[in-house]
Amino acid sequence: MGNFKVKFGIDSYYSDPEYRNIYVKVIGDAEVSCEGRDGSEKDQEFVKQLIGYAVMDTLSGLSADQVSYKHIVSHKDRFVSAVKEQFAPKGITAVSFNIMNVGPDEQSRQRMAKIDEMKAMSKMSPEELAKKQQEALEEAKRRWEALSPEEKARIEAENKRKADEAVEQMKKAQELAQKMAAQNDSAGATAATAAANMAAMKAAALGGAPMGGLSMQPAPAAPAAAPKFCTNCGAPSKGGKFCGNCGKPL
Repeated sequence: MGNFKVKFGIDSYYSDPEYRNIYVKVIGDAEVSCEGRDGSEKDQEFVKQLIGYAVMDTLSGLSADQVSYKHIVSHKDRFVSAVKEQFAPKGITAVSFNIMNVGPDEQSRQRMAKIDEMKAMSKMSPEELAKKQQEALEEAKRRWEALSPEEKARIEAENKRKADEAVEQMKKAQELAQKMAAQNDSAGATAATAAANMAAMKAAALGGAPMGGLSMQPAPAAPAAAPKFCTNCGAPSKGGKFCGNCGKPL
């Protein structure tokens, strides 16, 4: 019987009850005992693959049980059972199995931070919200003004490129909506119309051509206080020329 240790880092999708779709990395190590294997690189890769299957199956179960990603580590027994089930048919015994850390990837962290910020803002009074938004706007303006002329030009050029792309998408969606309407495909025409209107709004927000989304049906009027959203990072804004989150022009 050969004993050897492996270290693993498993990246997996996780549906968190609070943050929904995120990606987590599970980091740990294990010691195994198995006949005919001496811990070669090939042996370690094989064992890590089995551990990967067990970890992802367990994460799926914890996700279904609405367990927060923050509490994943406390369910070590479920991981150990899953690992043993993967090992048993292969004649491998888990001598030890440890999870040292479970954490979201950087993109998930950024999205979670935005969700936390939105929740905190939803609890603010109108006066507190207005003050925070004004402070964020002033800070964004300072950041924008601190950029070099070259960086400002690069950002403006990128926004223009995105606006031009949105205008093209709008035109194609309009053409498709007209085609669907001519074929009496009301569902297809409605879907294409919605796509055209969304592309038109994006183009307008980026400073592109005036909105020209094809209206097959009257669109409901938006509430006067409906927030605008930064097309670069998605953060909400109720006014001003700059995004309070990323500093990009609105």
